[in-house]
Amino acid sequence: MKKLSIILVLALLTSLMATLPGFTEGEFHQSPYLDALVESGELPPVEERLPEHPTVADEYLAEYAQNIGIGKYGGNLRTTTTSTGMVGDLLVAITENLLVMQSVNSGNILPNLVDDYQVNEDGTIHTFTLKKGLKWSDGTLVTMEDFRFGIEDVEFNPAINSIVPAWLTVNGQPAKFAVKDDVTFTLTFQAPYGGFATHLSCNGWKDYSYFCLPSAWLKPFHKGYAEECHGSEEAYYAFIKPFAEVLGVENYSEGDNWGLVFNGVKLDIWSATDPTKAMQTIRFAGLLESNSPVLYPWIMKSSENGVTIWERNPYYFKVDADGNQLPYIDTITVTYVESAEMVQMNAVSGECDFLREAATLTNISLYRENAASANIQSPVLALTKNPADIMINMTYGLNADGTVKDDDASKAWQEAMSTNHVRRAMMLSIDAQEVAEAVYQGFAECSPYYPCNGDIDAANALLDEIGMIDINGDGWRETPSGLAFAPQVWLVGTQDIAWLDISQLYQASWHAIGLNISINNVESSLYATSVDANEVPLSMAWPNNRALWYYNNWQTGNWAGLYNTWYKAGGLYSELGDGYLAPDGDILEFFQLMDTVTTVTPEEAVSVNNERMMEIVARECYIIEPLVNICQPVVLNASIKNIPTGGPANSVNYSLEICYFDAE
Repeated sequence: MKKLSIILVLALLTSLMATLPGFTEGEFHQSPYLDALVESGELPPVEERLPEHPTVADEYLAEYAQNIGIGKYGGNLRTTTTSTGMVGDLLVAITENLLVMQSVNSGNILPNLVDDYQVNEDGTIHTFTLKKGLKWSDGTLVTMEDFRFGIEDVEFNPAINSIVPAWLTVNGQPAKFAVKDDVTFTLTFQAPYGGFATHLSCNGWKDYSYFCLPSAWLKPFHKGYAEECHGSEEAYYAFIKPFAEVLGVENYSEGDNWGLVFNGVKLDIWSATDPTKAMQTIRFAGLLESNSPVLYPWIMKSSENGVTIWERNPYYFKVDADGNQLPYIDTITVTYVESAEMVQMNAVSGECDFLREAATLTNISLYRENAASANIQSPVLALTKNPADIMINMTYGLNADGTVKDDDASKAWQEAMSTNHVRRAMMLSIDAQEVAEAVYQGFAECSPYYPCNGDIDAANALLDEIGMIDINGDGWRETPSGLAFAPQVWLVGTQDIAWLDISQLYQASWHAIGLNISINNVESSLYATSVDANEVPLSMAWPNNRALWYYNNWQTGNWAGLYNTWYKAGGLYSELGDGYLAPDGDILEFFQLMDTVTTVTPEEAVSVNNERMMEIVARECYIIEPLVNICQPVVLNASIKNIPTGGPANSVNYSLEICYFDAE
């Protein structure tokens, strides 16, 4: 196998064509689960379902995954969630990118949904060769039209996407898409984009649905095909009317509102694990005969009474080294429960075969005490994120024109944030080692950038220095002008049960220095909409481990609120006018550096951009990051094999199609 660094992608004309074993006719095999369907003629033979060059699963490094081998077919994988919508563990597991990075953070990039990927010498032209014979889950061929439609008619269509994603632009200019022939297309950028392969392989789950969509299934919902699919625009609007009613889209025939209907019907990675959206024949009962076809290893087949069933995709494009069509596991059952505590009870009672996002080190003793009775294993692996971080929103309480809102909470916040004294006091009061031991059982390290050593005296001195004292004698510090300072830390306790324990330790530290900061544990949708609306002063979030520099995930929406809105709208490259608040000083410098992380050489990205960005957020404490290199357990049925236990924890998710049950 050829090891590829990101710089190699930039510097050389590099082909990422995978080396394929010499499979011949009759050497492919399928799960017995499908035998009856093939015998009855409902499915064609496995050789006809696979592409000409199936992708050989190789999503792990040898040093990360000992004892990986040919698996066995069969079994039902059970998992548990508190989410009625997206299921995080499955989202990671089913993601299929155009390219794939082995073991998530290795830098080794291989083709996945394409047969070949090349980049020219200066890193501006990226060329993709389609996988011939690749099929959607309904058996229809994936064609160049599916890619053209997905990119030109959807991703670059302002009625559907008002802003082209920043990762598809360089210097504010979007890529140019061009079809070269039936199997080859290019994306051309105006300047070198050395990190583009990283974006396509693992950064933020940018899966195929950003580029390739089932055009035959979706075109009837696209206004651009009104004449072709319905004969007239009037007939098109009549067709989408009942869908608009289900989605609650009013005035669907006005302006670009049809795009809201299209997005409501389109299935992508963010909706594929949400049964309220993926089960389209239920959501749009009587309007659709089938759900949208997909390219994932499993297909959602039913969802009722809190139980969602997935079945193997008979047209899945991957095989193992012996020609066995993947995945090995036939079905997945997702059971909804009402609380995080019930998730943990299912794990230790043997009713759950796979749990990563909800598995916590606070429960590691419980997992291991019940290992035999529940038939579970719980390896401790590295996290790719830093879940102990605090985000301090510098734009909370501001209007889009930069003026402070009239309420006292906004005035108090902006007064307190006018220097870094309060933020540094919050940081110094935290005892990072205490958090590491109490919450993570010692499976974490204190950050070298933040002296979170529980220095209460130093923290108090900083607050006294700016006149932030207890003016009214209630035991809490007020701002220098006498305003009450009582912000909340927002978090979603069901996303990370450790956040509740961490936040209580942080709160005790802040109370010890007279800061009346409380905890606001909310559900995920309220958290997301409130962060987007710039209504959250403090939050706990999951920025990526700094070793994963190419993810470029600094959670800027949480700590730079309105400035982040400006950045995402293209503020670095154009005058946006009213309604956008532009940053200045070091925050502007931060966005400038972040914008070029994936376009400069990897050496410069790490030693210059990433280092300087870390200096800015640490010096000013826009982010407080007490701990780094945090680990987490993964709870698995003890009979599951082919687990990559030497890399980051979500490597297990990415490799789920090669995992199998072996009761021996």
